[in-house]
Amino acid sequence: MRQKLINYFAGISTLSHEELAEVLAQLTFKTFEKGSILIKEGQVSTQCFYIVEGLVRQYSLDDGLEKSVGFYSEYQTVMSISSLTEQKPSKYIFACLEDVTAIVGNPLEEQEMYAKYPKLEILTRSMIEQDFGQTQEDFANFVTSSPEKKVYKSNTKPPRTTPTSATASDCELFGH
Repeated sequence: MRQKLINYFAGISTLSHEELAEVLAQLTFKTFEKGSILIKEGQVSTQCFYIVEGLVRQYSLDDGLEKSVGFYSEYQTVMSISSLTEQKPSKYIFACLEDVTAIVGNPLEEQEMYAKYPKLEILTRSMIEQDFGQTQEDFANFVTSSPEKKVYKSNTKPPRTTPTSATASDCELFGH
């Protein structure tokens, strides 16, 4: 698994394989069982999770009904940004739809790693920019699509972007 990550990060980073291996050796990897809650609604989040394997669903409860907001899979970061940065209670629940292996971090550890490996901050920024760019593109496509295209796209996306066991009716994608 670590070699898989080294190869992935080497393709988007200026860190050498040796530096990447050293960084990964210092990270906390944790496996969460299917059904585990990474972040609870109302919890002030102190951690972020970088998904190595598995699938996480972000949702909220509205009068007892679950409203899916998004799904996260390999090479994506799971966090409640406002909760983590502003120390506010999370508005969402982040739950494992299958067994998940993640790198678990917190802001203090992150700053220490950046001080030790300045190139790591560049890698992190690059990953965030890629993720944000994809999120913007997905949102723009969603907003401009007809209802029929939204359903079609949710059923034809590449594997792992939506849970294989989910349907539009039981996920209520994007609250519709």
